[in-house]
This record gives sequence, structure tokens and C-alpha cells, in this order.
Amino acid sequence: MAGLAFVVCEGLETGEWHAEARFLVRNGRALQDLLLEAGLASRGLPDDVSATVQTDLMFEEGTVSDQTFVTFSELPRLSVSAALGDYPRLAAWDGFLRGLEHSGRRARLVVWFVW
Repeated sequence: MAGLAFVVCEGLETGEWHAEARFLVRNGRALQDLLLEAGLASRGLPDDVSATVQTDLMFEEGTVSDQTFVTFSELPRLSVSAALGDYPRLAAWDGFLRGLEHSGRRARLVVWFVW
């Protein structure tokens, strides 16, 4: 089963993380494989995730698993094993994170899977 991956781009502003964008990946298995190969899979969620992520997880109807996060500096590790079809998505994530980082805010992706 491919499962779904939910990805939330968060930016840190005035000491709190805020959701900036949401992405849905229909082939969760492929993303999970990329995260595994990059050593970024199943690290759990940071303690300080945004209220949006907390709410999304609380109301998720399916079984949530393999939560993790990816920082801006870690994102290039995903492209090492990426297939050609993954590059547009990785470029979009890079754009969001880069924009936040260049505005002086820390940025990360928060990821979870529903199987």
C-alpha cells in the first residue's frame, strides 16, 4: 500500500512555529524510502510543532506513523536518492524553506504518514 504522506512547512517567528504551507504526497511509500535513505525517517516530532500540526494530528482519521521532520540544511540529503519525478516536489519544498530562511526565520518540514 502506498499510503499518504502529510508534509507541513513551518517557520519560526517570535519563538513559535507557524504552519506556512501544506503538501500531500499520494505515494507515501516513495517519500518514506527517500527519508530512510537520507537517514531522516521516523525521528519523531519536535516538541514544539505548530498548533496546525497538533490539530491535524489530533483529528487524523487514519493511523499515523513514522513522524519526522527535515530542516532546511538537511533537505538536500533527500535529492541524493530521488527519482526524476521527485525533483519538482523537492524544489517546491526547497523554495518554501529557502524563502523563510532568507527572511531570517528558521524553517523545517514536519512529516507524517497515514497507511
